[in-house]
Amino acid sequence: NARPAPYPDPGSKAFQRGAREDAVTNWTAAARSAEATGRPAELVTALEYLARAHIALGRYDVAIQALRTALNAAAALPESALIPLLAALGNAHIAVGPPEAARAFLQRSLDLARRYKDGARMATALHDIGNLHAAQHEYAEALAAYGESAALARSAGLHVLAARAQGNAANALRQQGRPREAEAALQAAWVEVRQAPASHEAAL
Repeated sequence: NARPAPYPDPGSKAFQRGAREDAVTNWTAAARSAEATGRPAELVTALEYLARAHIALGRYDVAIQALRTALNAAAALPESALIPLLAALGNAHIAVGPPEAARAFLQRSLDLARRYKDGARMATALHDIGNLHAAQHEYAEALAAYGESAALARSAGLHVLAARAQGNAANALRQQGRPREAEAALQAAWVEVRQAPASHEAAL
């Protein structure tokens, strides 16, 4: 899964070092504070990151609930605020289904990211769309999505995301019986990881 951008609070530091439970605690506190003081933009951001931490812990239903709360709060914000929320909802529904819901959320996120020319969020949505295709054994479509995601992520300096896209492409290529191309994709992923700042996620 693509991870959220750095957020200036202890939750981000905990998430980056792999302390998911600490991240949940910190982002829950941040969301409550933002709600109590009437700061919708900060509330939406905290809920998004809280949901992604829950997704990383396999708590998909809790994540979906947090994201739906965030969608309601985002009604007062510019439309672009919906992009990461829709992507995260799609990502959660890849795990719990139905795939039609995952596809709809991810496609809407991608469409909005393209409208706003947001390359980083386009890369995230395409990566997750690739995961959805792979889960449905649609490997040709998955490879197309991963390839576009990796290129956009590389352009945006998101080397960990580019590496994930290349690594997942390698898995899809293996499923298609293309081991040499899979090895080349893994080598490309390694190049991206070496360019990324040191972090728990880069280590993974």
